[in-house]
Amino acid sequence: MARNLYLADGINIAWDEVVRPWFENTHNKIWQNSCFNIVLAPTLAQANFLKFKLLEENISCLGVEFFNPGLLRNFLAKQTVLQEQNVSREDIKLLISKIAAQYRDFIAQSISDDPDKFLRVYDQLISSGFEDEKFELNVVNDIIQELGNFLHKSSIVTLEKLDRSIYDIIQNSDSIKYNVLIYGFNESHWHLAQLLFNTIYSSENFDVCLFHGTDQQSGMTWLGTWEENFGEFNYLNDAQHNKDFKSLAENYYFKSGICELDPQVNYRISSNINDESDSVVQQCLEYLADCSCGRIGIIFPSNSILYREVIIRFKKLGISYDDNIGYSSVLSNEHQLLNSWIDYQKSPKLSSLINFIRTRRVEGLQTNADVENIEKELSYAFEQTGIDNISILEAFLEIDKPDCQALKFLKTYCLLPVNNSFKLFLELLIKIFNENNWLKIIDDQIKNALSFADFMDGDISKDIFIKWLKDLVDLGRRSRDDSGKHPFSRIHLMTLDQAYGQYFSHLIITGLNKTNWQAECKSNPLLLDKKIESLNQKIIKQSKSGSGQICVKNNYSFLLCNSDYQLLSEFFFSQLIANTESGITVTSSLTDLDQLSLSQSAISDKLTKLHWVEKGELLSNSIIARINSETNAWLKCSVVNSEKSIDEVEFDQLKLVHSIRRDRDKIFGEYEFSYPSDRRPPDDRLKLSSKQWEYTLTQPSNVWIESILKIKKIKTYEVQQSWSLVIGNWVHSWLLIFSDNKFIKKSNDNFIQNQLDKKSQEILNKVLLSYKKMNRQLPDWWVSKWNIAHQIANYFALQLQSFDDWPLLLSEYTLPRLSKCVISDTVSIPITGRIDMLLCGKGNGKITQKFDVDNSIVNFSDDPVWIIDFKTGGDSSLKKSSIKKGKGLQLILYGLALKSMGFQDISMSILLPNNSIEPQIHISDLEILDELCRAISNILNKGILGIKGPMKNEYNYSLNYPLATLTIDDEILSEKWKISHPYLN
Repeated sequence: MARNLYLADGINIAWDEVVRPWFENTHNKIWQNSCFNIVLAPTLAQANFLKFKLLEENISCLGVEFFNPGLLRNFLAKQTVLQEQNVSREDIKLLISKIAAQYRDFIAQSISDDPDKFLRVYDQLISSGFEDEKFELNVVNDIIQELGNFLHKSSIVTLEKLDRSIYDIIQNSDSIKYNVLIYGFNESHWHLAQLLFNTIYSSENFDVCLFHGTDQQSGMTWLGTWEENFGEFNYLNDAQHNKDFKSLAENYYFKSGICELDPQVNYRISSNINDESDSVVQQCLEYLADCSCGRIGIIFPSNSILYREVIIRFKKLGISYDDNIGYSSVLSNEHQLLNSWIDYQKSPKLSSLINFIRTRRVEGLQTNADVENIEKELSYAFEQTGIDNISILEAFLEIDKPDCQALKFLKTYCLLPVNNSFKLFLELLIKIFNENNWLKIIDDQIKNALSFADFMDGDISKDIFIKWLKDLVDLGRRSRDDSGKHPFSRIHLMTLDQAYGQYFSHLIITGLNKTNWQAECKSNPLLLDKKIESLNQKIIKQSKSGSGQICVKNNYSFLLCNSDYQLLSEFFFSQLIANTESGITVTSSLTDLDQLSLSQSAISDKLTKLHWVEKGELLSNSIIARINSETNAWLKCSVVNSEKSIDEVEFDQLKLVHSIRRDRDKIFGEYEFSYPSDRRPPDDRLKLSSKQWEYTLTQPSNVWIESILKIKKIKTYEVQQSWSLVIGNWVHSWLLIFSDNKFIKKSNDNFIQNQLDKKSQEILNKVLLSYKKMNRQLPDWWVSKWNIAHQIANYFALQLQSFDDWPLLLSEYTLPRLSKCVISDTVSIPITGRIDMLLCGKGNGKITQKFDVDNSIVNFSDDPVWIIDFKTGGDSSLKKSSIKKGKGLQLILYGLALKSMGFQDISMSILLPNNSIEPQIHISDLEILDELCRAISNILNKGILGIKGPMKNEYNYSLNYPLATLTIDDEILSEKWKISHPYLN
């Protein structure tokens, strides 16, 4: 039985003295025994490195299985009865949420809402042997105890428990006997110590190859514990190691001063992320052209924007590579639809339901007509009630429109119950998933959950269940491009921890910015660093291997605190440099995520420290600017830069548009919401509604997007933003008196108020009944909103009722289809619109009461008419002083349209809450509008609208504009407005 423990100070010596002999010996004896031959490495990146070396030296790996810890667990689970007893991390989080929800303590509730931090603490304690450790918070102890009892009762084995039981599992299974090589683990893998130790204990033969670690307690204890359990290390010194880079790495890590040798690190500091991506790819191409190039390591701090940009460039150039990082893949159609359904169940609001319906249309499961009808009916219910809760809207539609299509859809895709047992939730889920062909997405996870559902007593909330389901759906989204699936390529993309235990001929360390390379803070409020230190002191003991050596007690593992992780980051960085043979390049960008100018503060401390150790000088702003200038000059003649010839043309066009939009001496043109100067609007005139004509003077860009381009902003259904609209709709609908386009006479003093009370009470009763059907009480805030609307409408009714000289009224009158308003002798505007209220007064002539079928008046009279517009918001009354500025243009156009139809005595007013009303503007007052008429004529005939006001309004409605328009200064826009619309200044 061969059992060997090695400690190497270099990758080459480890390969020559340990790894290669192990494979050669295994290959020679492959036919002589029936044992499994296992190579266990921390990640697949290290395993692929070993495969690369085997291929390079033409050594067979026949009969050898390469595992990382996760694959090893799966392998063992398939060989034992524990296959059905394992449980996923998502299942554990569900159990924690359910258990914590039973306590009324606010800490328990926070654990139930977000069980991740608690689970990390639980994992640490179990993997380190502190399962019985007590916390100061009793509720935390209770949750841990109840969780442990449930796992024991249901025979569930967690990963940490499985790691500790490997030895027993192997000993009880005669079919599992193996020889193992363990390579590349370090002190950051303390949480895997029991898995490693028990794997060794249960093996026939083992070889363990480790490397020197940090000089802190975690590193010394790591090596001491290995010696305590498996005997003394065989020390391997690498005399052939690259002295230049090894010296640089030692000086970097130990901060021992400036490197005496000159290892020639290349510094590439770019202006932005795009240029840095070009630098990485170009440097990689230059290394590939070097005859000494073997393996190129490109190290990224994380799955970042820089990483995605680099792989895009590799793909464009047709370069294959080995991607060990991966990115979140685009959701499949089934996943997108399922996620929208989950969001609807998680937040049963109208907005999430509409998103689910629209997603079904995108996936071809719902026709456009059906979606429009359903959304129209749901929108009607929302505007009638001011409520976005689906249960209440469904109850309202059952009362108001029992046969509507939206109600049928709601019955088909009903909401899950608020509370239910976990097993019944699963049964409902399986039924829904079968109907929608979603079950294949998480079939295995649901089957696994069913195996322990019977052990879960009591109900759980829908929120907990949906959170668990969301976690399952989001699993397994890590993907790679096809061009990145080449483990034997010379180019390897990986993170810092994945590069440990590997060597490279050439190295490129990217993204050396502060926001990228700051050490991750892993402190947990439930397990602070002080608590970790006290726990570690309980388990540390003197090693039997020698004086001063320390290790941990049997069945325990060392816990790492935040300072340990920070030190490990520095150690891994130095080891990366030490294990490079020929060339190192480091890259950074001067436009960090929160930096917009060339600044030393954007550079990572790692880059600053490396430059000091190698060059003996600090990275001042002047040195950074010089390196940036050299990098830009180097990039100009690079292969990557020449690939941009097509993009350069497009960029030139963007620069042209950018300059035109910001030229304060030019009128608005085709790039600024206007027709070009050499082209006029279709049919030589714009056709807008009266309201849109008013907006051309205040929000011209909105008019262009909505009316000319026909691009509508996607309707949202947020209650807080929609209540002013709901109140306005209520007031208008309650004051609507159906007259079939006829003037009708006020029959008594309370005629309008009676109509108002009847309609307002009707909506109140329907909403009240809707809440009652759902066993809920109508909330006070809703009654308050209804009272506000009723108060406004009642005031309007009193005002209208008080005009004895205006006995006839016509509400919601729609202008004839071909209406025109003549604003001057040479200008007439075709308009559409609807007048809120039209009053007619007594006169000598005969009042025409009937309009024919095409909305044109049959006869006319000399009797006066009064146009009244209801405003429930913050508008102001019509004033002669404001008319010249175009304020109230909508009513002015209404008046001019009626004048064009034959009316002579026309008054106009805006009716506001709590303001007395009288005719505010007479048709004769519009004779002062010469400049306004010319401005409108200019817009009408030339189609020049432009931009006015802020492009984005934090407190008001705004559209989504093209990106290039968002940074134009208000001062420039003001100057361009003056020369484009001289009659409006």
